[in-house]
Amino acid sequence: MLVFFTALTIISAALTAPGWLIARRRQPQGPAIIFLILPGIILWAVLTAAGIGPQSLSNIVEVFGIATVSVIAAYIKLFFMDRREMKNSGIISLLIVLGFTLLLRLFMPLIPE
Repeated sequence: MLVFFTALTIISAALTAPGWLIARRRQPQGPAIIFLILPGIILWAVLTAAGIGPQSLSNIVEVFGIATVSVIAAYIKLFFMDRREMKNSGIISLLIVLGFTLLLRLFMPLIPE
């Protein structure tokens, strides 16, 4: 499982890195936005370990949705929020990922194995 999460984090970071490099030319960007998926994966693992939501091995597909939303939220932050000079854009993008993770874990139906 750890290898799977690490690989997914690397893939997500690789998909976010080009946008981060382009956005960094206009405005200084910290490297934390590249790894926006990590808080989502950690929250998902904690919720799963706590028994919140359906418990099935097939529900691991939820992590792919979290990875997708983290890349989209990173690009929204880099190219939409930062251009409009929104305050706390990093926190907003983090809350988007964490909120999606929570909603996904709560409302995803049980997927049979």
